[in-house]
Amino acid sequence: MKSFKLFTVVVLMMCVHFIYAQEKIKKVKVYKTWVSLIDKSEVHGFLSQLKDSSILVTDIKTEESWEIDIKDIQKIKIRRGNSTGRGALIGCASGLVVGALIGLAEGDSFFSKEETAVLSGVFFSGVGAGAGAIIGTVKKKFDINGNISNYNKNIQQLRKYVIKRE
Repeated sequence: MKSFKLFTVVVLMMCVHFIYAQEKIKKVKVYKTWVSLIDKSEVHGFLSQLKDSSILVTDIKTEESWEIDIKDIQKIKIRRGNSTGRGALIGCASGLVVGALIGLAEGDSFFSKEETAVLSGVFFSGVGAGAGAIIGTVKKKFDINGNISNYNKNIQQLRKYVIKRE
């Protein structure tokens, strides 16, 4: 029986190698992109490629792509996908905690400390959700104005937002 336990331990230790042999799946961050053109039209999608004199924007749903010449671009705006919902969720949780702490510290003559904590937590969670949603709607802006030198100044920052496909 002792040798069977030893054999089992040795076999399990050898299997550990196979557990760590799997590659980790990297989560892809998708950034929504709005490209305002000089002719006042706009292209929506995600930034899929940056070239020397043009960019490639791909529609998220249809996977249709547009190659846009730099001289036709007025402005590029970028925001992380789902940032509004994420901001509202973080704001709601933060407001709930802060409100509960304020309610516990305050205490009122009409309600007990616990009741005040619940009421102020609910109130501040709504306030926090609204503030988080507003903050989540903010877009990073790059003014190109059809100028290749403006594009070259911003190309390093824009590279952070290109979706990487493998």
